[in-house]
Amino acid sequence: MFDGAFKPTGPTLYIDGGARLRDAQYAALHPQLSIGDGDSGGGLTMQVKLPVDKSQSDLAYALHSLPLQITEVVLLGFLGGRRDHELINLGEAQQFLKRSAAPRRVYFDRQIIGLSAGDFSFNYEGTFSLVAFEPGLVQITGDCAYPLEQPTHLPGITSLGLSNRAYGQVQIHTTCCAFVFYIENP
Repeated sequence: MFDGAFKPTGPTLYIDGGARLRDAQYAALHPQLSIGDGDSGGGLTMQVKLPVDKSQSDLAYALHSLPLQITEVVLLGFLGGRRDHELINLGEAQQFLKRSAAPRRVYFDRQIIGLSAGDFSFNYEGTFSLVAFEPGLVQITGDCAYPLEQPTHLPGITSLGLSNRAYGQVQIHTTCCAFVFYIENP
């Protein structure tokens, strides 16, 4: 995946302004591609140039272009800006997660993990919230303060998964896309 300074360990797709992170040293080791309309690229030339006037974001275009066998995506720089962009980025991640029958994850920096339907685990010590934007069954087990030992119906955007506390390994089984929000950075 990535370390704190972002040194890619695999193929890397840079979306618009993220192309400023490109590094020739890593390009020699891992395939890299920049894609975007250039509106936040600071004058950088994108390898895949998208039109400025379009009906979807650069991120949406990139995620919809990824092959189904891609099961993990790390997104850096998609949080902390405009609130409407953040919400739409989560929605685009959810659409990506739903496109494949295989379990998938989308990491937003080190703050949010988007999960497709499936079985997942993470190791964390701190407060986290689990949010589903659509109805589904969720089970939370492992080292946490508020487990859901049995599959529990989440109607979508409810406080049922709010402010749980992890003490190590946590397992999540979900029949819908769900997002784990790390309240304290890991």
